[in-house]
Amino acid sequence: MKKKVSVVVPCYNSENTLEKCIDALKKQNYSGDFEILMVDDGSKDSTSEIIKKNKEIKYIFQKNSGPAKARNNGWKHANGDIVVFTDSDCVPEKDWLKEIIKPFDINDKIGAVGGAYNKTINSNSLLANLIGEEIKFRYLNFGKYTDAHGSYSLAVKKEVLKKINGFNEFYPVATAEDWDLCYKIQSAGYKIYFNKNAKVGHHHPSNLKKYLKTQFRHGFYRMKLYKDNPKRVSGDKYSGNAKYIVVFSGFIVGFLVLSIFSKSFVFPFLISVLALIILNSRLFFYLKKRKRFVFAIKDFLLQLIRGFAWLFGLIKGLFHFLNEK
Repeated sequence: MKKKVSVVVPCYNSENTLEKCIDALKKQNYSGDFEILMVDDGSKDSTSEIIKKNKEIKYIFQKNSGPAKARNNGWKHANGDIVVFTDSDCVPEKDWLKEIIKPFDINDKIGAVGGAYNKTINSNSLLANLIGEEIKFRYLNFGKYTDAHGSYSLAVKKEVLKKINGFNEFYPVATAEDWDLCYKIQSAGYKIYFNKNAKVGHHHPSNLKKYLKTQFRHGFYRMKLYKDNPKRVSGDKYSGNAKYIVVFSGFIVGFLVLSIFSKSFVFPFLISVLALIILNSRLFFYLKKRKRFVFAIKDFLLQLIRGFAWLFGLIKGLFHFLNEK
């Protein structure tokens, strides 16, 4: 018996990517009963007009409150037993929906299923391609189960969403709300399955300044995430060695400042630089093996720069959330 499925898409000023997303959802190779709900998070562009042209889509409007609240608004209006989340800048492959709900038949302890990333939609952008290749690389370390997954391709049983009260609406922007949700799913006794065959394409940032600002924000809200989930400070499968990258980025900054006053700190500064290079080398060699040497160097440099954005975001978040009552 086919499960009744609801696809929920939060949208905010999504006019440049939304039509491709809608077209892909309407062409899903899924013979069962499914509905599409799009939650307009107070868009100021033509997002609402684009959605409303598609009468089969359920349109929900809310004042701008962030994607966490938009997703909650969506699943609470959904009729499906399984709620599948994706984003307005994603383009699911035709078998995505069919594949992402398959694992729920394995056992009752599977509360959620994450899908895989397939390709960069805006592949004309170097930055977008660099980001996309790293995401592909990260998924190579995934087995059948994961402990964290992005809501751009995530299916969750509606009964589980009710049990854990959905997404934490504290997060006003797209940042750690999906990680928080995954942690709560596991704390409630459920598993998160990873199905590499449930694929979506994704638009990635093409502006370096905006991208680094987003990474700074991720670092900032990561401290909120860890404050609420202290047992998760050790990391997760997706983040990999990110915590060590942040630590050695901090050492580099600290020893660099101290070396101004004493040459004895030059050596630990150089050791920290070497350690950071080693930590960021796995993706470099992965790309180099694929004969993309120049691309690998560019991606390597991006990772180094991003590490400092994470670091400064974490520092700000540490002071902000430690003082939060």
